[in-house]
Amino acid sequence: MNFSLSEIFGNSLNGNEYLIRSDKNITFNRRKSSSLVSFKEVFRTIFLPEGYPNSVSEDYAAYQTWDTIQAFCSSISGALAAKAIFESIGVGDQTATAYGATITWLIKDGTGMAGRIVFAWYQGSSLDSNSKMWRLYADILNDFSFFIDLIIPYFAKSYSIYFISFSGLLRSIVGIAGGATRSALTQHQARQNNLADVSAKDNSQETLVNLVALIFNMIILSYVQNSIYLIWILFCVFVMGHLFSNYKAVKAVIIKTFNRNRLRIVSQEYLRIGKLLDPIKVNKMEPVLTTSKGFLSIDLGANFSKIVHVGSDFEEKLGKNFYWIQFDLKKKKCYVILNEHVSDKDLVKCMLQIEIVNFVFKKTELDEYKNLEKAVLSKDSSKVENESFKIVDEIFSDFLVHSEKMGWSFAYTQFSPGQFKYHLKKND
Repeated sequence: MNFSLSEIFGNSLNGNEYLIRSDKNITFNRRKSSSLVSFKEVFRTIFLPEGYPNSVSEDYAAYQTWDTIQAFCSSISGALAAKAIFESIGVGDQTATAYGATITWLIKDGTGMAGRIVFAWYQGSSLDSNSKMWRLYADILNDFSFFIDLIIPYFAKSYSIYFISFSGLLRSIVGIAGGATRSALTQHQARQNNLADVSAKDNSQETLVNLVALIFNMIILSYVQNSIYLIWILFCVFVMGHLFSNYKAVKAVIIKTFNRNRLRIVSQEYLRIGKLLDPIKVNKMEPVLTTSKGFLSIDLGANFSKIVHVGSDFEEKLGKNFYWIQFDLKKKKCYVILNEHVSDKDLVKCMLQIEIVNFVFKKTELDEYKNLEKAVLSKDSSKVENESFKIVDEIFSDFLVHSEKMGWSFAYTQFSPGQFKYHLKKND
């Protein structure tokens, strides 16, 4: 009996076939390929993750396309800004000294280092849960820092150190926010435990874009040496291209895990008409410039010192459900106490319970929420907690099953809870 093997390279047939004859000898039929096909294969091997497209998320191509465009635009804007910086520190000025330029540069770097430390401490956990928003913010700040650089020559040289330090501070924030969110998005794109490969190929793509932009930079700078108007026109054009392509890039990302924004969109639609939205629709609806806010401010993983009193069911709920919520309707806040054994699904249930209360704040007329609505109107925090828990306990299994059918993943969540968790034990 004869057998044939059709060769697959990555995820596509490449035309090569092996024929295994009955005498176990092997015949190899090599495909005839054009130079264009060979070039595509070389390009794919160098710049795309191994196994593409099955080894990455379905939004990979759209995101990387827009990311490539934004990187090119950013490189051109950065070259124009760099020209202004060198002029401000005295390049081409016979009265300027190397010592003065060095001190200015060191102060700029020092300011940036301090900024990186403070920003990472203040917003570190938010970079995971709101990676799209911070990715976009990072590029807005980057363009603003370029704008600061460009206006430096219009001021006295004695002020240049302040402008350079401020733009350096902005770029340090860009470095932290951009780098961290890029890591989060790369983790999302990697589908076959190939995080390092996806990251490396992303760097290769960006390096290629920067090489191409380098050629354009040399051509552009040779034409705009003394043309202030042309510099500003080009800067505005490439900044607009940079921001637009960044917006399209983050909107192309389809993340299938819940953060606060995505759960709010899904839960409000589910509570309103009983319909669950799929990840594609929700990601298109998700705001990328702000975080959506409900009527209640949420302190997830709160310090127990903020709690004034607890109900009689506190021990049972914290012990069995691994969380307990105290609603403060007068201040429109809620504090969530977490058990040390709380899971990601417990967090989803907890956040869904809060979204139920947010939903009732809109004065819904649905009969199943009448008791909760009365508790909200009377501002009875204890009753609000009890009634909302009854509802979430009843619907959560259905919500969980249908969410998974729609493609949502509960492998992890991105709610950014605080660090306070509690071990519950009975005292004799």
